[in-house]
Amino acid sequence: MERLIRPSRIREWLGLALVALIGLLLSYALYRDHQVARAAEEGTPTTAQVERMEPGRCLVGTKTERCLTLTLKLYPAVGAPYSASLTQSIPLEWMSRVQPGSWLTVAVAPTAPQQATFDVRTMYVAPPAPPASAQ
Repeated sequence: MERLIRPSRIREWLGLALVALIGLLLSYALYRDHQVARAAEEGTPTTAQVERMEPGRCLVGTKTERCLTLTLKLYPAVGAPYSASLTQSIPLEWMSRVQPGSWLTVAVAPTAPQQATFDVRTMYVAPPAPPASAQ
């Protein structure tokens, strides 16, 4: 009898769960954007040549977007050249500059040289000249 009189709270619980899920997804998107921006700021600017470009998908914010996996030949200021790859969403306005054979400046983590990050801030200036070790 009490069940017939007391209203069901299932809608409220489902609504609360949905709001919590959306909040978590937005928080993750902001966290991921912050991590990429931080990696670009703290990384060492390094000249790189794009060796290979493959399409891929990655989670950007709350949706799956088209990303690129770039295989790069990195030319650090000190040391021998080495290969690394990165998978990131690259804005359409910079796609013409990100092609196999092109030169970029990427940010490399000081503690993890294999960890390269596409740094959009470097795209507003002319591409770097190939280093002497690339000749």
